[in-house]
Amino acid sequence: MTSAPPHVAVHATAHRDVTPDRFEATVRVVCRKADAGAAAQGLTAGFAQVEDVLAALPAEVGITARRSGVSQQRVAWEGQRLEWIAGRSVELTSRDVERAGAVLGPFAALLDVVDDLELHGPSWHLDRDNPALGELQAEAVHAALARARRYAAALGATL
Repeated sequence: MTSAPPHVAVHATAHRDVTPDRFEATVRVVCRKADAGAAAQGLTAGFAQVEDVLAALPAEVGITARRSGVSQQRVAWEGQRLEWIAGRSVELTSRDVERAGAVLGPFAALLDVVDDLELHGPSWHLDRDNPALGELQAEAVHAALARARRYAAALGATL
């Protein structure tokens, strides 16, 4: 009886400095309070300030703002203490990557004003049709194949 050949998963990445096509960031307000009304009120007040900053952004930046719905839930900590958590977020996307700092700066300034504010990002993205993306994918495949060949050789086998 012959044994089955080993199966080895190979992963690889490729890196290149490329100007991204767009950036994304998320601004989130999450209020934790002892009762539901206070959590909702804190969320409303905090998110109103986020909306004010959004309204003040220059139109030429081309920000797409996708707001989440409001969530509110009761959570029990350590089986004893009850807490209400209310949250809402807005995801910001823009193709004006050069102005990401100027866009996110006013939201960063809110971190000192709104206690329950979180800022995630920016994250940088390439469009699927960006030539660099296909080139990087091909480089990663070639790197994975080279690594797989080395593994196979170490086992005394070939691909």
